[in-house]
Amino acid sequence: MMEFAKKLNTIFVEEFGFRNAMYPCKNAARHVAMTHPDWVDPDSFLHGGTGYFDGLSQVFDCPNLMSKSKYDINEFGEYVALNDAAKMQVEHMDYLKAHPSNPIHTHNYLNLEDKLCMHYKYMAVKLGVKSQTMQIPYDWVYPIEWSLKTNRYDRLTNGA
Repeated sequence: MMEFAKKLNTIFVEEFGFRNAMYPCKNAARHVAMTHPDWVDPDSFLHGGTGYFDGLSQVFDCPNLMSKSKYDINEFGEYVALNDAAKMQVEHMDYLKAHPSNPIHTHNYLNLEDKLCMHYKYMAVKLGVKSQTMQIPYDWVYPIEWSLKTNRYDRLTNGA
């Protein structure tokens, strides 16, 4: 999934001027993996985002590994942990995957990543540790001229 997400991100950044599209590209990789497992392996390792790392830290009572965990994708498209933080992350996920009470039996990494993220966000919002994310600024994700409505570079930039 990460190989596919990185390839998509490169296209969006280089061809369409996006600043960084990894968040939606990872989501696209998830959907493609679930619907076309012959294109993207749904059982490949998924390097999650902020909520995933927060959840992993909470469940395992370990330091947050997000900024520490470094990885690469090898020539076979496989996730390769490059440092101790990334290895710890993979070990934690493998532990959850193999745990006898794990109710998930397919697409383990994908589903576990999602559940860790959802668990943390739910608990953090419910306990008042985190507020709901209201809106990410448009130009943090898309080129300012890109219109989601028309799917073209025809967005008016004068506040419209």
